[in-house]
Amino acid sequence: MGQITFIEHNGAAHVVEIAAGQTLMQTAVDNGIPGIDADCGGACACGTCHVIVDHDRIQATGNNETTVLTEVSYEPAEFTD
Repeated sequence: MGQITFIEHNGAAHVVEIAAGQTLMQTAVDNGIPGIDADCGGACACGTCHVIVDHDRIQATGNNETTVLTEVSYEPAEFTD
């Protein structure tokens, strides 16, 4: 079991427990995190859930990851600085 922090647009932070293998969306829904509507139930069809990861917390992509991202039409604009 780990912890994750959801931060709302207004800066309010919610620290919750997350089980191994559980999705961020399901964890947010289970914990009543405001703004995570999950209207499609996690099918990636509605666009009501967004994950923004602080650039300082991710590693540079390796060759394998770069290949996969290219194959799935990755757009760098999907990440924020």
